[in-house]
Amino acid sequence: MTELADEQLMLSYGQGDVQAFTQLYLRHKNSLYRYFLRQCASPQVAEELYQEVWNKLIKARSQYQVSAKFTTWLYRIAHNELIDHYRRTGTQNKWLDGDNQGIEIAEFADHNSRPDTEKLEQAQQAVKSVPSAITT
Repeated sequence: MTELADEQLMLSYGQGDVQAFTQLYLRHKNSLYRYFLRQCASPQVAEELYQEVWNKLIKARSQYQVSAKFTTWLYRIAHNELIDHYRRTGTQNKWLDGDNQGIEIAEFADHNSRPDTEKLEQAQQAVKSVPSAITT
């Protein structure tokens, strides 16, 4: 059986094929969630943004047109959602240690992974130690 391209699946979903959405979701759920974890390093915020992107995709299904790869379109929605989040909250996480070197944030294997608590606490402490003039 030949696997359909993402663009064809999205067009099918736009015409009411729920199975097409299921395939798209299963193909892209882990990488999209990891994208948000890398960008904001907060599992709670990542989950919120992740859900919002899928909601926007669902709402836009009937207007979807193939003008680029599906993943380009999906990650443009994700990027815009991330920017909107930073605008709403007025912050952007900056993970710095005392030497102004980036703290390594654990990569997560899939959407159901849990963060490395020790590294997350270390990163949060580092952010608290950064002068407010830098973080605003």
